Amino acid sequence: IAFSTAGPSSRMTYPSGMMNGFPMPSDHYRLPRSRAIAVAWALAIGLLAGCANSRSPVSSLVETDGLAFYAYDAPVPSVPGKLLRTESLPAELGLNDAQQQLRILYTSTDGATGQGQRVTSGAVFYPMGSPPAGGWPIIAWAHGTVGVSAACAPSRNPRSARDAAYLNRWLREGFVVVATDYQGLGTPGPHLYLHARAEAYAMLDGVRSVVGGLPN
Repeated sequence: IAFSTAGPSSRMTYPSGMMNGFPMPSDHYRLPRSRAIAVAWALAIGLLAGCANSRSPVSSLVETDGLAFYAYDAPVPSVPGKLLRTESLPAELGLNDAQQQLRILYTSTDGATGQGQRVTSGAVFYPMGSPPAGGWPIIAWAHGTVGVSAACAPSRNPRSARDAAYLNRWLREGFVVVATDYQGLGTPGPHLYLHARAEAYAMLDGVRSVVGGLPN
């Protein structure tokens, strides 16, 4: 094994037939390229078809009573970050260290075109106690992959144990947590999965809606 310091970064080099210090699999054990691609696509589709944040199948999610909240039939305001409505988030979908937790519906710039407004959903969590002078500081949370069905929206599902741990920690530290569902996830789609501009607008406009439409 040789350690090379050439080039912009150090790297390890191994003898032929070795990778990261271990023997590479022989051709006898390698999947044909076409089959490997098919397997990768099957795994990806299987993940996105379900909801990673649900403890039950999509057809029988824990929360089904608040679906009317996500349907917005009135004219959509032309400004981003406009709070359209709120409702209390069911306790089983919330966080233990939140004093108040709400679903939110708000306008957000369409990430696909960079113009016009889309109705977007999310949630906001308030810490215990009284706000400091000037109001609570805010953290905008960008959730990970949960699926592409509207039923997978985080505001419609319980938090995972991993997410709940750090979200509750932020609440105990005195932060309001604004948690967007992202464009087209919860509200009518399509959901722009891994679309950086759409996710950025949804986060920014979610914070705007809370700052401009809710007290403290």
